[in-house]
Amino acid sequence: MKCPLCDTEKLRFTDTYKFNVQYDKKYFGSPNIEVCMDCNLGFANPMPLEDNLGDYYKNIYRSTGRPHFESPKSPPMPRHRHLGCMSNLSSMVDLSQVSTILEIGAGWGEMGMLLLEYYPHISIYAIEPDKHCQDVLSKRGYKIVESFKDIKGCNAEVVISLHCLEHFSSPMDFVDIYRPYISPNATILLEVPNCRFGEGFEQRTYDSPHLLFFNSESMDKVAELNNLKIVTMFTTGWDTKESFVGMSNWKREYGNWLPGDVKRRTIKDVIKSIIPVRIKNSIRALIGETSIKIPAHQSRNFSKDNPNLNSLRCILKVKN
Repeated sequence: MKCPLCDTEKLRFTDTYKFNVQYDKKYFGSPNIEVCMDCNLGFANPMPLEDNLGDYYKNIYRSTGRPHFESPKSPPMPRHRHLGCMSNLSSMVDLSQVSTILEIGAGWGEMGMLLLEYYPHISIYAIEPDKHCQDVLSKRGYKIVESFKDIKGCNAEVVISLHCLEHFSSPMDFVDIYRPYISPNATILLEVPNCRFGEGFEQRTYDSPHLLFFNSESMDKVAELNNLKIVTMFTTGWDTKESFVGMSNWKREYGNWLPGDVKRRTIKDVIKSIIPVRIKNSIRALIGETSIKIPAHQSRNFSKDNPNLNSLRCILKVKN
């Protein structure tokens, strides 16, 4: 096995691969985590079959009762993370002059929903395999990419991908997706989990469904090998130890999920399902939820100086 980023064979075993939902072993097998001694990328070895991954993300990943399930009738709203991303992006790019954005792994479309609120002239194309998400994305103003014929001739000035790259089996596969559809001087906004091997990574509760494990060293190598310049790169998110506590809670709640399981609904869930979406949106507006203000106690989430935060955010430019 070679490093999927720099192609070296100098690897070291780091740990066995840990699962959140045990059922996912059907798709991922029982890999180990290896770390490249040259570029410091971590990765699952062996990688799952591509057909298994396609089936998993299309039909399983956001299934009812699983960790990433959300009701399409009440999808998540933009949060402080998305506001921070837009702020970082707008400090580097005049978004009023941008006509096209390509988002890879758009999920429920919180990022595009926020962008379109401020820049309604932008066309945002979404590459997102989940069929439930696709319906929501369309309602939120995205153009869904069913096949690459849909974006033939696309000349996106901005590419966005938040917590998606780590789900690929190769960083190069990710780059190959967007490369034909961007302008010569495009800007790329990436966010991935911050994996610091030997400095707390081993205390994590699970890995699935991530296949690649990045840090500042491996992101430097991604840029070097793909004719990209890192404009800014910094940590963001929650303290890693805090996030591990949340991961432990998720594993207890979802670890034994099986197809057909429905998560036991709380009183809050019941109320959310009863109140019509239009009324809920009015309530959100009244209480300021849609203003997407960053709570003061979460200001640390945008620190550039704390290496212990759980995410790594990068803005890159294509070199001319």
